[in-house]
Amino acid sequence: MDKDILQKQLNKCVEVVEATFAKFNLQLLGYGFCGINESNGWLQLLLEIALLPGEKLEDNVRIKANFYDEENTIIYSDDGYLDIEEFSGYDTVALFLNEDNLSFNMSKCRIFATKG
Repeated sequence: MDKDILQKQLNKCVEVVEATFAKFNLQLLGYGFCGINESNGWLQLLLEIALLPGEKLEDNVRIKANFYDEENTIIYSDDGYLDIEEFSGYDTVALFLNEDNLSFNMSKCRIFATKG
């Protein structure tokens, strides 16, 4: 499969649980899959995160992504971390998804925030 077509398909299968970000005064501004390895299906997910206007980060936060197959079974999960001491109000979290055939086997990705 062509990498550009696959990348567009993957970007369309993302669900963002916005309420989990709002709980931590955060918003997910954007996301995108990139760096797809055609031989093993590894890829990268970039997440652009910012504070809600006038708010501050009050806890360390984990940004998680769950990946599902066609039967809606979780086949992989990964997370990134926002440190309250280092977060300036805007950042990009990169998840390196080194799971064989993930880009070929996933049908949905759900992104959410939890307490770190």
